[in-house]
Amino acid sequence: MNRSARLHGKGDLRVEDVPLPETGPEDVLVQMAFVGMCHTDVHFFDHGHVDRFLVERPLTLGHEMSGVVSQLGSNVLGFKPGDRVTIDTNRPCFQCKNCGDRRYNICSDGKYAGLPPIDGGYARFMVTPAYTCH
Repeated sequence: MNRSARLHGKGDLRVEDVPLPETGPEDVLVQMAFVGMCHTDVHFFDHGHVDRFLVERPLTLGHEMSGVVSQLGSNVLGFKPGDRVTIDTNRPCFQCKNCGDRRYNICSDGKYAGLPPIDGGYARFMVTPAYTCH
């Protein structure tokens, strides 16, 4: 099981055991070491949303993360178990004009770990695409 701090709605943060996330072929499983708490996390707790991001199902918060690679997907190169990594929260679409111009940080349809619908790092383990690890 994977002990996680999950927000169920405004003011409703619970520490729960959830199933260990599955590692896809392009993903890495990271054992979390440090996760910062920022104003976004506090705002989610206080209000249940931040801008267009609304908590509609239990969500593991946390998007300033580092940890140790625990497991690799079958297609992942360049990492090995035991590597220490920091994780970029950005999940660009790779389809929009900004992504085509390699401006992934301003992706028109980007998603972010720790913001709905992608679980973040307030957990013992987190699966993330290998391209987000540095």
